[in-house]
Order: sequence, then C-alpha cells, then structure tokens
Amino acid sequence: MRSTFNSDVLARSSELKNLTTKKVQQITNARNKLLIVQEELQKQYLLARKMQESMHERYTRMQRLGKDFVEMKRLPHSDALDAIFEKLKRQELDSKLVGQEGRTLYDFVDEKSVQGLQEQTGKEIAIVRSSLNETNEFMKIVDNCIKNLTVLHESVNVPDTSEQELAEKIHVQNGFLKDIEYHTAELTDLESKLGESMASQERRKHVRDSIMRCEDRVASVAKKIESTAIEYGVAYEKALNFFTALEDEVPRLKTMLQEFEYNAAQFDQRIGTISAMLTELKNLVAWYHHFHDAYGELLREIERRQIQMQEHQILIQKCQQDLDEAASEESARRDIFSKSFGRYLPPGLCPGIYEPVVSCRILPPKITSELPRAFSFQRSSAAKNFLVTSDEKNEKKSEKEEKDKV
Repeated sequence: MRSTFNSDVLARSSELKNLTTKKVQQITNARNKLLIVQEELQKQYLLARKMQESMHERYTRMQRLGKDFVEMKRLPHSDALDAIFEKLKRQELDSKLVGQEGRTLYDFVDEKSVQGLQEQTGKEIAIVRSSLNETNEFMKIVDNCIKNLTVLHESVNVPDTSEQELAEKIHVQNGFLKDIEYHTAELTDLESKLGESMASQERRKHVRDSIMRCEDRVASVAKKIESTAIEYGVAYEKALNFFTALEDEVPRLKTMLQEFEYNAAQFDQRIGTISAMLTELKNLVAWYHHFHDAYGELLREIERRQIQMQEHQILIQKCQQDLDEAASEESARRDIFSKSFGRYLPPGLCPGIYEPVVSCRILPPKITSELPRAFSFQRSSAAKNFLVTSDEKNEKKSEKEEKDKV
C-alpha cells in the first residue's frame, strides 16, 4: 500500500508535468497566432477609423457650407426685391411715353421669372437642409458602427504571460517533480529499513508531507498554466468575434463611404447652384434700381433731345434763309452784268458766263423723330416729381463728391 502511494503520487505528478508541457506549447502557438491575428485586425480597424474620419471631414465641410441656409429665416434679397418692386409700382409713367394713363415701371418687370427664380432657390435650400439632416442620421450610423468595433477592439488583448515566464513555470514544476522523486525514493528506503519506532514514524510522516506539498505545488503550477491557457482561449474567442464584426462592417463602411462621397459631391453642386441663384437675385435688385434711375435719365434725355432738335431746326431754317438770300443776291448781280455787257459778247466766246445761279437746299428740311412731341411742354406730374427727386439726388451726390475732394 505504501509503495502504491509513492507510485501514485509520482505518476500523477509526471502526468501533470506532461500535460503542462503540452499546454505550454499550445499557449506558445496560440500566442504567436494571436499576435499575427491582432496585427491584421488592427489594420482593418484602422481602415475603418480612417473611413469614418474621411466621412467626418466631408460632413464638417457640408455643415460649414450649409450653415447659413439652415439658419436662414427668409430668402436673401427678398426684402430688397420687395422694396424696389414697391418703388417701381409707385413710379407712374408719362402717358406720352406709353400711350395711356396709370401705367408704372412695375409693368415692365418680368414678375413670373423673378418669382420662379425665388421659388426654385427656396426649393434648393430646402433640399440642402434635408440633405444635412439625412447626413446627420447617416453619420450616427457610422459612429455607432465604429463605437461597436472599438469596444471589440479594446477587448482583444494578448495576455501578458511571456514565453520566458512559461519556461520558468515549467522549470519550477520540474524542480518540484524532482523533489517528489527524491522524497519518494527516501520514503521507500525508510519503509524498507526502519521498523515501527516513533522516530521512524515521524520521519516517514515528514517525508510524506513533503511529497504532498510538492505534489500540491506541481498541481498549482499546472493550474496557473491552465488559467493562462483559458486566458488565451478567451482572447482568441474575442479576436474571432472582432474578426467577424470587421468582416461584416468594413465592406459595409466602404459602400457607405462611396455613397457618402457621391452625396457630398451632389451637395457641393447644389450649394454652387444656390450661390449662383442668390447672385442672380442680387443682380436683379441692382438691375431694377438701375432701371428706376434710368427712367429718370430717360426723361432728361427726351427733354434734351427735343431742345436740341428745336435748336437744330432753327439753325436749318436760318441756314436755308442765308443760302436763299445769297442765291438771290448772286442772281441780281448776274442780271446786271448781262444787261450791261452781255449783249456785246458773242455767245461762243465764253458759254459758261450764261450759267444759272446754283440754288442749294438743306435736306431734310425738317427733323422728324419718334419721341413724344409735346413731352417737354406738357410733362406729367409723375415725371415732374421724378425729375425733382432726381435733381435732389444729383445735388447731394455732387455735394458729397466735393466734400470727399476736400
């Protein structure tokens, strides 16, 4: 029975030692594989993070470009257009110009085109707002995906136990196993030589206790090795879960990135379109202001041209009168010459002396124009008020220019 105890202890410890050695080899192999897998998983994870960062950069740019449109309460230049249109409605046209009473400058505004441009601009701005809202929800999905991957990424850790530490544990276990072998041999020797004296019993008990302690230590080392093996198993399982998630999410993120880049490009184009429309609205405001001012200058120009035509007509009449008087005077002098000397001159001597006086006519004898004839003499009250206001503006402008010079 005693020899059975010794052999059982030695057999159990040897078996634990063999199992531990195999387990250490398995751990070493698992560690090497796990390090390789972890490196590849890190690459895929960084790729996913890079795609997220790329989308966030574009999203930030979209938010910056669309910020003014999101916060916009009223379409830009609408107030300015309303103001100039109201001004055009109040400006009555001279009936001599348009042939009827009650017409205003606003009658020449292409109202439908302006309203169409405003409506289209509003629709484009609404699409921009909707796109930003959709992109915001889109980025929440991306961020949530990366958040889940980050949790899995942080859970994958290669245990700290190194190959050297494992070798040291095997070395310690072998030492305990040698102690068991030594004490087992000693116990066998004691049992064969000593009798049942008190000293013999105490010595055997002491040796047996030493064997039990060594066996416990061998088992303790094996337990620690097994615990390490379990840690590697758990780490490998987490790495597998991370790998599975990456295998699903990375291709999905690539597809989402392509979709996002397309939508971002469409967004940029739409922002460009809106900017062009707003510029056109701004230009319309300026154009209609010039139109209003040009009407005032038109009244001045009509008046100036009519005065010029009158002066020109007077000049034509005076010149024609001078030409007629000069021709009459010349004709009288030629008659005197003919009566005094012509009858004595033979016709063939100088035929040209008998040529008639050249009489010049100015053509056209009268200036015609499509400008309203009575405009400058019977100007409407609307035209008078406009020109008075225009004169005041010009005077203020001149005063300002003189001050600026000083």
